[in-house]
Amino acid sequence: MIKKETSKNTPNRATKLLIKQSVFASHKKLVVGLSGGPDSVCLLHQLVALQKMGKISLIAVHLDHEWRAESYKDAEFCQKLCEELSVPLISKKSSELHYTAPKNGSREDEGRNLRRYLFETVLKEYGADAIVLAHHADDQRETFFIRLTRGTTLTGLCSMKEQDGLYIRPLLHVSKLEIIDFLKEHTLSWIEDASNNSDDYLRNRIRNHLIPALQKCDQRAETQLSRLIASLQDTESFLEKLTAKTFNSVVSGQLLNIAVLKTIHPVLQKRVLTLWICMQAPTFTLTESFLDEIMRFLESPRGGTHQLGTSWCIVKKQNTAKIFIF
Repeated sequence: MIKKETSKNTPNRATKLLIKQSVFASHKKLVVGLSGGPDSVCLLHQLVALQKMGKISLIAVHLDHEWRAESYKDAEFCQKLCEELSVPLISKKSSELHYTAPKNGSREDEGRNLRRYLFETVLKEYGADAIVLAHHADDQRETFFIRLTRGTTLTGLCSMKEQDGLYIRPLLHVSKLEIIDFLKEHTLSWIEDASNNSDDYLRNRIRNHLIPALQKCDQRAETQLSRLIASLQDTESFLEKLTAKTFNSVVSGQLLNIAVLKTIHPVLQKRVLTLWICMQAPTFTLTESFLDEIMRFLESPRGGTHQLGTSWCIVKKQNTAKIFIF
C-alpha cells in the first residue's frame, strides 16, 4: 500500500538533512538499499540532496524477495521514484540471484543474506565504495532484544554499528517518528508493507508488543535503552583494542596456543578465540553456547578433531589448535 503523502515537487523539498554527513568523508560512490518503505525512501531523499551538492554519487538497489504476490508493486514504486530523482536503480528478484549459501536460519536471516549478496555484487560490479542502509534508532533497539532473546555475546548486544566494514547506517541516531515526520513534512510518498504488522516475525513481535510494554512500564525505556547500547559500544571498543594486543601472545601464524589461552581471563579467552575463528573460518553464528562448545573441546585433555558446521573443523594436537576448511 502506498501512503498518499505525494508531492508536487518531491526531489526539491527535502531541505533538512537527518543523516550524518561525516560518515561519507571517504566514501564517494554509494550503493543504497531501497525497499520502498519509509526508512529507505527517507534515506534516498537525504542522499539525493548530498548528490546534488556534488559530494556523492548513488546507485539504488531493490530486491524483490517474492514473498508476497503483490511484491512486484514495490519494485514498480522504486523504479518510478528513482526515475523522478534521476538515480540509477538495479532491481532484482530473489529467483534471479545466483546465491548458493545454505538456508540454515530464519526467513528474516535468509532475506538479509540475499540482500547483502545483491548489495555486495553491485558494489563490486560498479566499483562503489560503500553500501548505505536505512536502519534507524528503533531498529537498533529491536536488534538488541532479538540478539538478547536468541543468545549472544557482549559484541552481539552492541547491535549495529554506524560504520561496519562495507556498510554505513547514517540514520542510526534517528527515530522512526522523526523519519515519518520528515516524509510528511515534505509530502513524500512511500510503500507500507502489511507484513510489518504480522506477529509471524520475531522483530515484529518485539516492535508491536515488547517495546510498547516497556514504554508503558517507564516512558524513559527507549531513551535509556539507546544509552545502554551506546555504553556497550564504548566498552566493546576498549575490549577490541585489548583483545588485539593479547591475540599476538596466543596465536602464532594460524596456530592457537591452548596453554597460553588458558592463562588469560575467561572474557579475553572467548574474545581471542572469536577473533582467531573470524580470521579463518566461514560465516558462523556467534553465541555464548557456540564459544562454550569450542572451549570445552580445547580444555579437554584429549586431542582430535571437532567439526563445526559443514565446511570447517578445529584440529587439536598437544597444546595447539588449528582450523581446517574442507
